[in-house]
Amino acid sequence: MPEIQREGRTETPTTMMAWGIPSSDPAESGVEAAAVWLTGGAGLLLWTALAFLLTTA
Repeated sequence: MPEIQREGRTETPTTMMAWGIPSSDPAESGVEAAAVWLTGGAGLLLWTALAFLLTTA
């Protein structure tokens, strides 16, 4: 009976955990990731302030 050997790596592309889609880009650096989080946070604060102003007026 032949011995079956399996490799540790898979042939499927890596997936982005947050989106569940295949990732073709290399991992972004810490500075780029921080910039994305900061701009997203600033946008969220801006929309929250706008919503607050519109609901209290």
